[in-house]
Amino acid sequence: MPAKPRKKPPPQTTSDYLSTLEHAIRQLAYGQHLFTIFRHFVELSALSLSNVADPINKAAREEQYLSIVKQYKPEEFQQFPPLLGMLATCLEHEPTDVLGRLYHRLEIHNHQSGQFFTPYPVCQAMAKMLVHDAKHLVKEQEFIRAQEPCVGSGAMVIALAQAFREEGINYQHYLHVTAIDLDIVAVHMAYVQCTLLHIPAIILHGDTLRGESYSVWRTCAHVMGFWDAKLTRDPRPLPVPTENKRPRRFVRQEEASSPFSSPLSLCTHKGDLWLKPTGRTAYTAVA
Repeated sequence: MPAKPRKKPPPQTTSDYLSTLEHAIRQLAYGQHLFTIFRHFVELSALSLSNVADPINKAAREEQYLSIVKQYKPEEFQQFPPLLGMLATCLEHEPTDVLGRLYHRLEIHNHQSGQFFTPYPVCQAMAKMLVHDAKHLVKEQEFIRAQEPCVGSGAMVIALAQAFREEGINYQHYLHVTAIDLDIVAVHMAYVQCTLLHIPAIILHGDTLRGESYSVWRTCAHVMGFWDAKLTRDPRPLPVPTENKRPRRFVRQEEASSPFSSPLSLCTHKGDLWLKPTGRTAYTAVA
């Protein structure tokens, strides 16, 4: 008898990939807190990717990588690399804020500090409103810069890159992002996703309101595209906070008015794409 043709498995959706990632991370959390597993996953991923592109910080970040590895048994640690592979596959299937959605699905976001990432459809709408004249800006200058004062998991940056793509503009050549966040876990999330999507970016761990930075993360696209040289040639000032020590505690500030405040709306200014301050409650660090 002829063999029956096998049915093709249904194509996986982003929700399927997210469910697989969520299940794998929960399976690892039998010995440690769920947040610790997620934090180590994104940090190990960020350190691995950074060591490929950033030889200046390689020694210190390799030491940090090994210090995390020592906290797990060999059979436990071997389950982390496949998670990065799943994330890359999911982003290849649909460029979206995978880690931000996963973060909320695991229910490990910080309710007390008001940590809620902007939903990706909202980011998409804002990005599409922003890039309607991007082709005109690209003709006038070498590239366009975007400033993100509270990057979170990078949803706004990803949406902006995809909006450029939909407009027929290669964001890998004509867009550069400078982003900052006070939460190092958010910095690692944004860095990993921007690196896997090959978005030229500098992700800063720092305090927007105080104008300080504690570490700098350059994506592979930034290094491979020689963006340091391009930014040096650009006469427009780049608002990069100064290096400083890590903060020790946080104070609440109402109605923040910093130019790097919480992003809810966008505007353009002299060829730059800015996230406009909207007066939301913010938390800043004090020594």
